[in-house]
Amino acid sequence: MTCGVASAATCEINGGASYTNNRLVSVHYTNADSYDLYRIANWAPMSSSMEWYAAGSSDYVDWELSDLRGERTVYIEFANDPPGYPVTCQDSIILDTVAPRISTYPVTVKRGRVCYLSVWMSDTYSPKCRDTVRITTKSGSVKKKFVDTFKRTSRYWYWRYRCTLPRGQYRIKISCVDLAGNVSPERTGAWLRVR
Repeated sequence: MTCGVASAATCEINGGASYTNNRLVSVHYTNADSYDLYRIANWAPMSSSMEWYAAGSSDYVDWELSDLRGERTVYIEFANDPPGYPVTCQDSIILDTVAPRISTYPVTVKRGRVCYLSVWMSDTYSPKCRDTVRITTKSGSVKKKFVDTFKRTSRYWYWRYRCTLPRGQYRIKISCVDLAGNVSPERTGAWLRVR
């Protein structure tokens, strides 16, 4: 994202990613007008006492975001030595360090018939999650696995499954990952009963 004088300076967090689950990020800057100095902060305007560093034409800076979750913005100012009217660029990313939540319900199906395996996913900052559903024996052997694309959270999604498993009782194990890469604890409480 660029601001200040057009094309004078740009900066980008983690290669333009929208989400991160780590406060430590990599900020790439481009100093198109070859300013001598730069400084970086989690807020603007910057204090006049903040330290300036020698600026290259393009570089990566490791930076730690403030510890509040949600949208975080990083600001970089460029100036010539001695610092005069700075040019500023900024970029934002959503910091999400909390795992999503997922749940399902028990299912009973007659062997050879179609059943629907429900999945409910929720997350504070991520509007989408990707779920994984495993049907296993009591001992943990995987009999069927479903992996979805990223789907909208805070609503039910269903897997349509024609069950050809032998009659008996199986565990439905579910987990999901959010857009920041946080993985939910696997839930193992629901059962698939095949009659």
